[in-house]
Amino acid sequence: MTSNSRHVLLDEVVQISPYYQRSIRLNDDFGSSDAINGYVCHETARKVLSNMAQQVALANQRAFTWTGPYGSGKSSLALAFATAISTNKKLREDARRVLSLNNVEFLSDAFPVTSKGWLVLPIVGGHFSISEAIAKVIKEKTSKESETSQDVLDNLRELAQSKKYDGVALVIDEMGKFLEASSFDSDDIYFFQELAELSSRTTSNFLLIGILHQAFRQYAKFQRFSEQIQNEWAKVQGRFSDIPLVASTDEVVELLGKAIYVPQKFIPDDALYRQVCVSLGKRRPAVSLDLSEKLRSCWPLHPITALLLGPISRRQFGQNERSVFGFLGSLESHGFQEFLRSTELGHDIFYTPENYWSYLKANLEPIITVSNDSHRWAVATEAVERAEAKGSYLHASVVKNIAIIDLFKNGSGLAADNELLRTIYSQLSTNELNAILKDLSEWKIVVFRKFNDAWSVFEGSDFDIDAAAAEVKAQITSFDPNKIADIANFPQSLLSDTCI
Repeated sequence: MTSNSRHVLLDEVVQISPYYQRSIRLNDDFGSSDAINGYVCHETARKVLSNMAQQVALANQRAFTWTGPYGSGKSSLALAFATAISTNKKLREDARRVLSLNNVEFLSDAFPVTSKGWLVLPIVGGHFSISEAIAKVIKEKTSKESETSQDVLDNLRELAQSKKYDGVALVIDEMGKFLEASSFDSDDIYFFQELAELSSRTTSNFLLIGILHQAFRQYAKFQRFSEQIQNEWAKVQGRFSDIPLVASTDEVVELLGKAIYVPQKFIPDDALYRQVCVSLGKRRPAVSLDLSEKLRSCWPLHPITALLLGPISRRQFGQNERSVFGFLGSLESHGFQEFLRSTELGHDIFYTPENYWSYLKANLEPIITVSNDSHRWAVATEAVERAEAKGSYLHASVVKNIAIIDLFKNGSGLAADNELLRTIYSQLSTNELNAILKDLSEWKIVVFRKFNDAWSVFEGSDFDIDAAAAEVKAQITSFDPNKIADIANFPQSLLSDTCI
C-alpha cells in the first residue's frame, strides 16, 4: 500500500485522538476547554440528561445517581454538563454546543441559566470522609469554612439560596469510594441521606449527582454488612433517583471510530464490513444503515472486535479495565498499541478477536477466573489447548475466534456462523475453512448449534446425542401414540389435564 521500499508499520499511519488517551478527572479537568473538546454526546447520554431534567422539572427530584460500567462515559458527560451550566460563559457555550442541549426536553426549565451561571462543586471520591471533601471544595470555591458536617449542609443551603448564582450543582465522581469508606464510619452513610434530603427540601436550585459503577446495594453486599446496615443503605438509596448510563454497542462503535484516526486511503474497502453487517442482521434486525461505515472508521480493529469491545467492557471482569478507550492506548502485552508497533501496513490487516483473546489471556486471566465468566473461560481455554495439541496453528486460531465471539455474544448480536468467520480468514478458501471446522467438530472441540446456525466451543461429554437419536429412530418401524402414556408412566391426573 506504499511505494517506499522501507516497511511501514501501522503506528506510523494510525493515531489515537488525544481526547481518548486520557481519563477524565472531574475536579482537575473542570474549567478546561481541552477536557470537553472532542467529546461526542451519543443518544444514550442525551437521554440521561433528558430523564434527569424531566424529574427535576415535574417532580422536584434533585438527587441522582448515574450508574454504569467503566468506559461508559459517565465522567465525561458529567464534566460536559457541569460546564454547560457553569459560571464561565465561554466554556458554557462550548459545552452546550457539544451536548446539543437545545434538543434536550425540559432542560431549560430544570436548569435555568442566566449570565450568572451555576456554582459547580466537583468532587472525586476516595477512602476518606465525604463531608470533609465537600467542606474542602466549598472553601476553595467560596472561602466559606465548614468545621462540622452540619456546617457543610448549612453552607450548601446558603449558597443555593444566594442570588449570586443560578443554582448549586454538587457532582461527586467515584462516589462508590466514599460509600466504601462509609463502612468504617456510620455517620458518613447518614450524611448521604442528609445531602439527598437537603436537595429536596431547599426552595432554590440545588442539584446532587453521584456517579457510580454499580448500585448502592452492591457496595453494601461487597462489604458483607449485616442485614440491618444493608437496610439502612437501602433507605439512603431510596432518596436518590438512579439513572443507568450504558452506551449501546453501536454507540461504542461510533465512539471508537472517533477515537481512531487513519487516512482514508489506507482503510480497506467496505465489502468486508457489509458482510459483517449482513451476518449481524440475521440475529439483530435493527441494524442501523450506517453501521458499516462506522465499523470501517474503526480500522485496524476488525469489525467483529469493534462490536465486541462494548459488551466485553460491561462484564464483571471488565470493571477492572480503565475503559474501552484505555485499551486503545494501553501498552500491555498483546494490546492494541503493541499490535500497531509490530504490524506492517498492508491490505486486510486487522486486530482480530484472536488478538483480543491473547490480550485477555496475558493480562486479565487471573481476574476472569474469579468472575462470573470463569467456567466458560476455562472451557474455552481447554478447547484452545486441545486444538493446539491436535491440529495446526490455524485450528487453534479458529477456536480462539469462535471462543471470543461465543463468550461475549450477549449484547453484540454476533454469532460465529460460517459467513462471519470468513471475514476473519479471507486468505483461506471456503473449502479450506470448512475443512478446519470439520476437523474441530470431529475432535469435539467445537460444535455447530443448529438453533442459531453458528459454531461454539464444545462443552459437555463426547456423547453425540444427534447420532444416537438418529440410530434409535432408524430402528423404529412403527409408532403408536397411545402407548406413550404406558411407556412414560405418566400419572392419570396429568394426562387428564393435558387432554382438556
